[in-house]
Formats: sequence, structure tokens, C-alpha cells
Amino acid sequence: KFNYLNLSAQTGISLDFLNDSKFKMSYILSQRAPNPSELFSDGLHHAMAAIEYGSLSIEPETSHKLLFSFSKNKLNHNWSLEPFISKTFGYIFIEPTGLKQTVRGAFPIWTYDSTDAFLTGIDLNSSIKINKRLDFDIGASYTYAQDVLNEEPIILIPPFNTFQKLKFTPLKGKWTLELTNQLSAKQNRFPDSNFIFDYIENGKIVSKTVDISESPSGFQRLDAIFSTQINNKSKIKSTLRLIVQNLTNSEFRDYLNRMRYYSADLGRNFHLQLNFKY
Repeated sequence: KFNYLNLSAQTGISLDFLNDSKFKMSYILSQRAPNPSELFSDGLHHAMAAIEYGSLSIEPETSHKLLFSFSKNKLNHNWSLEPFISKTFGYIFIEPTGLKQTVRGAFPIWTYDSTDAFLTGIDLNSSIKINKRLDFDIGASYTYAQDVLNEEPIILIPPFNTFQKLKFTPLKGKWTLELTNQLSAKQNRFPDSNFIFDYIENGKIVSKTVDISESPSGFQRLDAIFSTQINNKSKIKSTLRLIVQNLTNSEFRDYLNRMRYYSADLGRNFHLQLNFKY
């Protein structure tokens, strides 16, 4: 039986200056209990094509975070800059620790563990109204994460990424068109989780280092969204949206996606949505 009592608290200050600018600073205390997968995993995870092991010794995470925010809002332009610093005790993560052969095939082993972590980063967002028809948004984020106990980078941390979005809204008509360009850099900060695997080749035992740590190359992805309102006599507001992800059908692998070891990410993907508001 596991009983957890989690505490959370937040305090901060806010300062307005120069009529259109704002500064905020917050301190956030949060705790997170380990979930069932982190505690009880003990076998093949079919969706991830990997064997996962939890640990009953994992304790709740305790995070102390300082969040700063600088923002400026004007009629046709606004931006925000949000740096943060965080120290997490008992940071829970999953990492590759080996390879196991079964009657169903060979699968990598991923094991849940915890450590003390230091994280810092920054988020930047800006929005510009070019004219009555065009709006342009841009954003970027970067996170630095370090395992304090083992003095190495933490696995599965997002690399530097940025996006640019252009939105067209006609003066007449109830439709919009959005184009979003996403750029994700290669993650150069990752721990060395490589391991040695012994197998039989031509009647001899051969040892080979499995390079499971190396991150994939950076990538660029272009998405498009067409949205239109559907007129009807009732009070229900309907919106039809056509979403096209990876418009250029680029081949890429996302560092945060553990399925990257087996296949590239999705190619051109179409979604059709019909939303009702009542």
C-alpha cells in the first residue's frame, strides 16, 4: 500500500511600468507522486516495443522553481520573455539499460530511476499584426537539464526549438488559413546510455556496443490549417477545420519519440475536424 501526501504552494509579485510593460516573478513549490508505471512496470510494453522496469524505491518528486516573466503589449505588437530556474529532488526519468532476447524477439530494456536535477531555460514569444489580414507569431524555447548527482545531462529533454506562424484572415468571409513552420535542433546534451550486448555469430560469442544514446538530426516541419465557420439557423456554432501536418512530407525523427529507433516520424498527415459550440 502506498500513501502520498503532495504539497504545492505559489507566491509572486507583479509590476506594471511604462503603461504597456509588465514584470512578474513567481516561486512555485510542487510535488508529484510516482505513477503506477514508474513503480510497477515489469515486462514488455507493446506500444513502445520495449521492456520496462519500474522501481518501488522511487519517492515523490519535489520541485522548487523560480519563474520570471517580462512582457510588453502594444496595439499591433506584443512579446513575452520567460526564463526559469528549477531544482528538483527525486526527479523521475526512464533510461535504456540493456537488451533482452525473448521468444518474441530482442527488445531494449528501459528502467525508471530518480536523481536530483537542475533545470533552467527560457521561452520567447512574439506576435505582430502586419495588417488587417495578416498576423505573424514567432516563438522559441530552450531547456538546460543536468543530473546533479551523476554530473551528466538528463535524458529526453527537448532540444532548442522555434516556430513561425502566419495567419491570413480575409476582410470578407468567415475562414482563416494558417501556415506554421517548426524548427527543432539536434539535441547535443544527452547521457551516455550505450551498453554492450553479447550474441553468437558463426559459432562465436561476439560483443558489440549498442549506440542507443545518439540523438537524431534536427528537422523542419511545415503545417497548414484551414478553418471556416458553417452557417446554420440554430444557435449552435459550427467550425470545420482541415489540418495538414508535415505538408512537405519531410522525413525526420523526433528525439522525444522513443519509436524513432524503429521508424521515421509520420509523413504528410490529414485531419478533418468538425466542432460544435452550444
